[in-house]
Amino acid sequence: MIKEITIDKLDKKEYEYFFNTSFLTLLKNNIYGSGLYKLDEDLYYVIKKKYGFKIIELIPFSLYANFKINLSEKVLAKYIEELEKHKYDLIRINIDPLYQNKDKVLTYLSNRGYKQYEYNASVFYIEDTLEKVRKKFNKSTKKHTNVCMKNERIKVFKTQDLKYYEKYYKIYEDSILRWGEEKPFYTKELICSLSNIKNVYLWVGLLDGKMVSGMIVFYSKYGVFDWLAANYIREDISKYRVAVAVQYNVILDAFNKQLKYVNMGASNYNQGVDFFKQRWGTVYEKGYRLEKYSKKMKFFKVVFDEINKIKKYTIKKYFINKIGAVVRLVANKTYDFIVIKEINTLNKDIKALYPWSTTTQSIDYLYLKESLKSFTIKEDDVVLDLGSGKGRIILYLNFKYKIKNIIGVEINTDAFNISKELTTKKLNIELYNLNIFETNLINEKDINKIILFNPFDVDTFKYFIEFLLKNTQQYIEFIYINISQEQIAIAKKMGINYKLVEIDKPIIGIYSKINLIGYINE
Repeated sequence: MIKEITIDKLDKKEYEYFFNTSFLTLLKNNIYGSGLYKLDEDLYYVIKKKYGFKIIELIPFSLYANFKINLSEKVLAKYIEELEKHKYDLIRINIDPLYQNKDKVLTYLSNRGYKQYEYNASVFYIEDTLEKVRKKFNKSTKKHTNVCMKNERIKVFKTQDLKYYEKYYKIYEDSILRWGEEKPFYTKELICSLSNIKNVYLWVGLLDGKMVSGMIVFYSKYGVFDWLAANYIREDISKYRVAVAVQYNVILDAFNKQLKYVNMGASNYNQGVDFFKQRWGTVYEKGYRLEKYSKKMKFFKVVFDEINKIKKYTIKKYFINKIGAVVRLVANKTYDFIVIKEINTLNKDIKALYPWSTTTQSIDYLYLKESLKSFTIKEDDVVLDLGSGKGRIILYLNFKYKIKNIIGVEINTDAFNISKELTTKKLNIELYNLNIFETNLINEKDINKIILFNPFDVDTFKYFIEFLLKNTQQYIEFIYINISQEQIAIAKKMGINYKLVEIDKPIIGIYSKINLIGYINE
């Protein structure tokens, strides 16, 4: 039976499900709003009201200290039925990546009309010996961890000292702006209040006594959850790889405590972040967010989205943008039909294998077409699409340029499998599911042209340039589509020859995008 609870009066048994009541208070006051409830003695949820809408959300399972991972789908089904007895505009259910019965639960929720959103969490499973733990690291990570641990200028420790949380928040703000966000999602009050929470710690990375890296970590009975990491990214700091030292110490601490895993969380399709996690030897575990809307909420969600867009643009720009969206949609559908034969039949097969996926969603074809106008491609070039995703760029290259040798490299296994299905009959296309930095593929295949659709963060872009300069001999041209100003500064500082091309085509929804064309081994 559903009943409202007073978070200051949880009994001792209920304490076992959470770090303590303070964390629930923080969630209530800083994120979710008001109205905290419980379902029997197992799960908690919140009800919040926003713009007159009633939103119900289960507390994410990952926030439970001793969550019953084996909770049956029948029990959860009972809870969902209880939740739906409320009058609601939105119900949101969070399914943890390590939840063992998620397949049956997902089927149940899908049948009840919930829309499913999937994400990949990178999980490092702890082994029984330190030698086995380190064996999972790739070659460069083993090297970097050894160097970091011997460097007396670097100091790493975990703390609940408030002053370090305050210093961390400044780093977090700096990271948010660098990621392109307008303002932090979490308040300083929330971050600093975590210093009072049992089983929540801040791992601190110092360089010459100055804090340059930090990670807020939740400890549970079974493992560790890397909740929020932030680092200063400057040439004089990043070369010491303090963030590597922080992550390594988190893993060592989990090993010493005989925990089962370190959950590094989702990368949100940022390949640079994904690359950092993969080199530790993590594996993907799928998590899910499921949402069910009332008819009223569905209608007003569309209206609110359009109002927000109008606020963002002038009226003229708004309508031009809408026209551009329609043009891009028609172009993408048309090109998909042209470049992928029998696409309708194939889509059914793909959906059967990957029900969460669209077909080959990545760069818009018109954006790609405009970008490649300034990048010379010949029939006998050996072209690499680095971060090839589900295959849109390589399929377009095959259609437009009739290139004899096209190579796609994708580190994400799910996306790779889809591109493999889409290109199975095209003999001039080779696909690889690997980390390009751990191979000699560029030399072995004599690649001379590389296309990148913004797959890297600043650090990984720098590593990419260093990798090409150090490990290749042939002349290479690459185009980096939608490059950032920070990445341009890296290219300039490293002394490579390059040119910048601006694309501004409002009628197809492209506003002042910058591409960089670089030249290696001239």
